[in-house]
Parts: sequence; structure tokens; C-alpha cells
Amino acid sequence: MLRSTTPSAAHVPHLLFALVLIFCCATTATADFSFVRNTGVAPGPTLLITAGIDGDEPGGFHAAATLITRYQITTGQLWIVPDLHPQAILKRERGEMNLKFAHIEHTDPLYDSVARIKTMVLDQQIDLLVNLHDGSGFYHPERINRQRNPGSWGQSVVIDQQTLPGIRFGNLEQLATVIITDISPFVLSSDEHFQIKNMDTATLDPDAPTLKSLSWFALRHGKPALTLEASKAHPVAVRTYYHLLALEALMKQVGISFSRDFELTPQAVARVIREDAQMTLAQGRIHLDLNQMHRNLYNFPLPADPQINTSGTNPLISLQPEDNGYRIHYGNNRLALLHPRRVQISADIEAIPVMIDGIHHQVTPGTILPVNSHVRIEPLPGYQFTLAGNNGSWPKLATRIDGDKVSVDRSGRLLRLEIYRDHMFSGMILLDFRNADEEVIEEEES
Repeated sequence: MLRSTTPSAAHVPHLLFALVLIFCCATTATADFSFVRNTGVAPGPTLLITAGIDGDEPGGFHAAATLITRYQITTGQLWIVPDLHPQAILKRERGEMNLKFAHIEHTDPLYDSVARIKTMVLDQQIDLLVNLHDGSGFYHPERINRQRNPGSWGQSVVIDQQTLPGIRFGNLEQLATVIITDISPFVLSSDEHFQIKNMDTATLDPDAPTLKSLSWFALRHGKPALTLEASKAHPVAVRTYYHLLALEALMKQVGISFSRDFELTPQAVARVIREDAQMTLAQGRIHLDLNQMHRNLYNFPLPADPQINTSGTNPLISLQPEDNGYRIHYGNNRLALLHPRRVQISADIEAIPVMIDGIHHQVTPGTILPVNSHVRIEPLPGYQFTLAGNNGSWPKLATRIDGDKVSVDRSGRLLRLEIYRDHMFSGMILLDFRNADEEVIEEEES
């Protein structure tokens, strides 16, 4: 039996996390971008929302992913591409994709992705393209200082021209003005108000970068487009908050109705980003919480090709080969490196009997199991249970669990209980003592 040294009153834990949507993780660093339709029950306008064209702008791609995982569209629809340039995101670099929409060679590694997003922009269903970026400083039409000047991009709604005549939603300056007016009461300080940045792209020098951008490609083909820029001076959650504020104002303006399952505040957005950091591996027999992970997880049971049947609650989660293991990525954050021990999967067991804080439960492999006080695994003929970091099978454990070294998380309180049958891997249960009363977790004789 595992027990915290000072147990509190028993409680009934939630045995499974509710997954909002499931996405296949990218299998290689050259994988194409994700694409999700979030469609309402009633017809209405269609927005194409892109983010992640630059891999060092996480506010944009976390906002796009949140539209997928936490928003329910009731009227109209969103076409969402949260990771337009996956390679740049994985490498945490700016990338050059947004300079390739005027011309790109067939031999360019980005050719297929550029061609695909062009086709989506030109789809007859698309009414408006919205690009999400994180920009430098704080845009101001006059130079105030190094941070606030015409060359900065942050906290702006960027348009290429005032209007696209004769086109639905072609009143770009008016759209931008209403967005800024609507979100003004919700900015966090008087220095953070958005402003319109009109590039007047058609008047620029032929070599200007804006003439090579996705937005200008859209406008040249009769599709309205604008860009939302949150300042890189803000933490990621605050950038994401501003993107969502502006997107909601735009959706309301064009007639797209929606609901969400959280309050739109920076604190709640930070919580959502943490809660969405979940993934499953090994045919769903392993479920990982990606928050505060150890940098290395050793002797980790994985099938021969672990990228197959790997999924996440968020499209920004992926598993990538690295050295002799596999690195977990969440957006442009490099998380744990899994050092694999190759196993064959046996999915013949649906649940195992467990006593949690004195209450009997049937627990499915692939569960993160909250434990307040203690947990005991009931005997199950033919199956062996091993706690990672301890010699022998359950219940012959070391007298003290060195959780800091073998746990999934850095607190030492999220422990791997592995299930085997005849050397076949049947699944993993994470024993979650993170809300237990004390940090020390040790064995108690039963």
C-alpha cells in the first residue's frame, strides 16, 4: 500500500480526464500542418484562422488551438490551422514561409504546405482570412520610444488596405476599428490598447516582404484578410488572451456565435493551456500529464513505433524522434525525453480492482489516478504490477519510494504503476499524489 505520511479525509477522485477533442500527433518534423473545422449547427460566415507560420510566436498558435479545444461554434464555422509551419514551431524559429506566397519553387520543402493553404484561402466557403502573430514591442503611428513606434507590431490589427471593394467583409478598416473599440474595456493597462496598422501594401517597393505574405496573396485573389498581433512583451498566456479577445470581437461582428468553457481572463487562459497538456500513447494504454515533467523519463515502456496510436487533447502536442529516444513537444516547448524500453502491447484487460483512499474502484489502464491518502492494488491472477524505480513486483516494494528520481513530474508525486501479463505490457496507471497532504510518500505494510 502506498500512503502519504499524514493522510486527510478520503475523497472520490475523478478517474479519467475528459478529452475535448483528439488529434493525431505529428509523426515527423516534416509533417504537414493540422486543420480542424469547428462548425456550428446554424449556417453563417466562415473564417479561416491561421497561426504558427512563425515558430517563435506561441500566443498565436495557443489561441488557435484553444478555439479548437474549448470553443463551441453555434452559428457559422471556423477553419483553424494552428500550426501552419510545424518545423518552425518544433525548432522555435521564425522560419521563412510567410515570404513564399508570391513565388515558391517546386523543390522547396514548404511547397506542398504553401500550395495547400493557398487552396484553402481560395475555397469558396471562406469569407475572411485571419492570421495570428506575436509582434515586437507596441505599435504606435508616431515614435514614442524604442518599444512604441511605427516599426513595432505588437498590439495591432494589421491591414494591407482600407477596403476590398465589392467583397463581403471587405471593409477591413471598419472591421479593425470595431475590434479595437470592443476589446478596449478589457485591456490590462492603458499602455496596451490595440491600434490599426495599415501597411498600404500596394504602394510599397516591389521587394517589400508584405507583398510576399499570405495576407497579400488572399487580397490579390479577392479574399479579405487581416492580421492580429499580440505583443511579445507579454507572457504567453497574456498574448493568447489578447488574441482570443480580438477573435471574439471579430466573430461577433461578422455574425459567428459561440460559447466557451472558461472565463476569458489571463489567469483562466493560463489554466486552459496547462489543462490541455495531455497525451496518450501505446494504443491509449498510457496517459501523460505534460505539466512540470522531468526532462528525462528512463526505461519508459514504448512499442516499436510509438508514434502510431499517439494522440493529444491539443493539436500542438507531438512526439518526435530524438537521439535514441522520443521527445514530447507542446507547441514550441520541448518537454520530456522518453528513453524507451521496447514492449509488446497487450490490450486484453479493461480494468483492474483498486482500493483508493479506502474505496473500491475499477480503474482503466491509461488513467491518471488522483490519490489523497493511499492506494492498494488488489491481486489479479496472471498480472504483475511494477512501480517504476523499484525492484520486484507489487507489493514487494522498497521501503521508501524515491519519487523525485523516478516520477513523471518534478514534484516527485506522479508515479508510474506499470501492468504486465507474461512480459506483455498491458498499460500504465499514474498514481497522482500531487494533492496529497505531504510530499513524502512511502510504503505501508498491508
